[in-house]
Amino acid sequence: MPNAQWVPSYRLDRHPGSGGTLTLRALVAQRTEEDWSAVRLAVSTADLHRPAELPKLRSLRIGRRQPVPPVSGWREPPSGLPGLFTDYDRVQRPEPPIPVAAPAPVAAPTAAPVRARGPYPGGGAPAAPLASGGPPPAPAFAAAPQALSLDVQSTRGIRRSAAVSEAGFGGAEAAKKALPVPPEPVGPVPGSELLDYAALTLAGPEEGRAQRGRLRPVRRPEQPVHRSPQEPPAHAVSPRQSAGSFDQRFDAAGRVDLPADGVWHTVTLTELPVTLAAEYVCAPAVELAVFASLLLTNSSPHALLGGPLEVSADGAFQLSTALPTLAPGATRRIGLGVAESVRVSRRTESRESSTGLRSTTTVVTERIHVELANRLPHPITVEVRERIPVSEERELRIEELPSTPPWAAPTRPEPEDPAGARHWRLALPAGGTAVLDAGYELRFPAGRALAGGNRRSCPPPPAPPNPTLLTPPGPTASASSES
Repeated sequence: MPNAQWVPSYRLDRHPGSGGTLTLRALVAQRTEEDWSAVRLAVSTADLHRPAELPKLRSLRIGRRQPVPPVSGWREPPSGLPGLFTDYDRVQRPEPPIPVAAPAPVAAPTAAPVRARGPYPGGGAPAAPLASGGPPPAPAFAAAPQALSLDVQSTRGIRRSAAVSEAGFGGAEAAKKALPVPPEPVGPVPGSELLDYAALTLAGPEEGRAQRGRLRPVRRPEQPVHRSPQEPPAHAVSPRQSAGSFDQRFDAAGRVDLPADGVWHTVTLTELPVTLAAEYVCAPAVELAVFASLLLTNSSPHALLGGPLEVSADGAFQLSTALPTLAPGATRRIGLGVAESVRVSRRTESRESSTGLRSTTTVVTERIHVELANRLPHPITVEVRERIPVSEERELRIEELPSTPPWAAPTRPEPEDPAGARHWRLALPAGGTAVLDAGYELRFPAGRALAGGNRRSCPPPPAPPNPTLLTPPGPTASASSES
């Protein structure tokens, strides 16, 4: 409906230990100048006023390029088309009054009267004198009422009737010479506006006899005018933008009342089945804090459109965030903030040595130690994120050391995962602790130094960098190796 808009909104009620429910709501604003009272509401992502045209599929040919043939869409009218409206013409309908026009002045005749030959009683009715400078007057059919009931004939049929009349006066040979047989008609070449079938309409019986049952261009309806309501809430996304290539329709659970004030009103639509899993995530190399999160999996057969999401735990409001569009079966992690009852600490050890027959290779060993403590009254699952350096230098080799427990690269990389990401995933019992140990080695020629990752020239960065090799000047290099 014009001047009525809606955006999706969600409410997630989380119950620790028993999952949760996701409620789909619609924020509706309408300015139709009519209050809706006790109406059944249905919202959809489809644009019913959008023109839909069929794609043009062109064939691919192998060979020399040929000119594109002209588009041809001409079709002969079906046989028996005039008889389609016989029953319609059989019903008597009042005809509109014919306006009476002023008589045109008649000039003096300049030629002798001509007797017309035709299928009139008595061998033909005399025609009125022709006037110069104006159209010939209409023939009088009062003496021939049967002429009014004649069916519409084709041009060829009219010429044949005239040829028969002439044959009665001058013979068949004279008629053939007077009226030569025209060539077979060639189908017309339609214009571009007649080839756009989506913009054509079928003329009805109220049209003229020459247009009945034929296609003709029609003016497309204008797009409805939407008067903008007040600003939508935070994280609101238009359903036509978030729906993508699919359309959804949702019906309200009951009848609703919506005034025509242009203000956003909340309407509950339905509850969607989802799967929730509580997890805790930390990246101690960036921040020594553990964040609580929810893994939300769309278990419904419908897509979840993007929109604002309100999260509550046991009826208490926690936060408001944005939910992206989720296809059926897709998973999204929702952050809930810092979990103060789960602590993490991290320390590193660096050691540099030389290997080779003449100590031509420098080895930098980095060890990472992470400790976790769970102070919650229930077991939890924690994911610890780390990173090892990556480099495109051929002379720089990076080797991973054995880790306890073993870490691994993410099976489903997320957009925020950097190159060289490694994850630990472990379960902590209530009041339990865990110690994680891992490391890596950097091997490069002794005459070169690390840029951006050398602990002797700069403080350790918050996250392992992407190291590159530099060749420092001679005096500085020897001083650096002796230190």
